[in-house]
Amino acid sequence: MIPKTLRNFNAYVDGVGYIGIVQEGTPPALALQTEEFQGGGMVAPVDISMASVEKMNFELTFKEFNTAILGLFGHPDVPLSLRGAIGPDNDAVIIETRGLIRTTNQDGWKAGNDSAVLKIEATPTYYKQTIAGEEVIEIDAINMIFRSGGVDHLAGMKAALGA
Repeated sequence: MIPKTLRNFNAYVDGVGYIGIVQEGTPPALALQTEEFQGGGMVAPVDISMASVEKMNFELTFKEFNTAILGLFGHPDVPLSLRGAIGPDNDAVIIETRGLIRTTNQDGWKAGNDSAVLKIEATPTYYKQTIAGEEVIEIDAINMIFRSGGVDHLAGMKAALGA
């Protein structure tokens, strides 16, 4: 069996595609917030889910100093997404986020070198990943949404809070 490798991708910032200009995208690593618990009689501690995730970080690298992207620095709810094709059937992998662009880095400049590289980092408040049209994960920090694999991890909590 051949793995479904990423064949190609594009990045979108504020709805604008950057095909041919984007060099690299690092989607947020998702980490569940947990508390360690070891009660009487237990021989080892276990992690208990707190039904939330740690702060997310999204990085994109572009092959130019783009004024439209630089102009979004400090804006709190910028749409950032990655769209990729995984083979051999070119299934769509889409990661959609919204968040604060909090860092821009223009790397070192060197004359006669292709050094015009712009890196941005954003901290998303919203994250959604779909693969071949199927929603896999959706996290909306502000609107109390946390779903993965079709399971609403906050359904019981929202009911208890009357939300």
